Amino acid sequence: MSWSWFLETLVGCGHMMFQILMIAIPLMIFVEFCKYWNIMEKCAPVFRPIMGFMGLPKEAVLPILAGLFFGLLYGAGVILQYAADGALQKKDMIGIAIFLVCCHSLFEDNMLFFTVGANVPLILGIRLVLAIFLTAFWGRVWGRNYKETTCNHEKEEIV
Repeated sequence: MSWSWFLETLVGCGHMMFQILMIAIPLMIFVEFCKYWNIMEKCAPVFRPIMGFMGLPKEAVLPILAGLFFGLLYGAGVILQYAADGALQKKDMIGIAIFLVCCHSLFEDNMLFFTVGANVPLILGIRLVLAIFLTAFWGRVWGRNYKETTCNHEKEEIV
């Protein structure tokens, strides 16, 4: 029995891990730099018109930018902080979630796609267009009729 396939697989995996680390470590450093220097807050006014098109308030800019550039985990943290502060309504948080489900971690994901040979501009374009139009549909059509509801968890007696 030849173990050459196993050795080839290990070498290939090691090479791919090295490529991923060469992308992920500089990105993590860049993210920390952006957080420290408040780059997102400075860029937010540029994105306000697209928020209007998507039916989202101006307060949605920072959570969307955080999710786009830093990933879902950090974006979710920003969304939860805005929700706790009362800056976003539930309808707006759903719109942000729809956008970020389609399009998050732009740099990290696309760099990883690049390492495996994918067509990055095509993937990026499809993700952005899909995210913008699905969120606009939510914000302008479906979400317009969304009503804040609460669940009544009290047991009802059946007669």
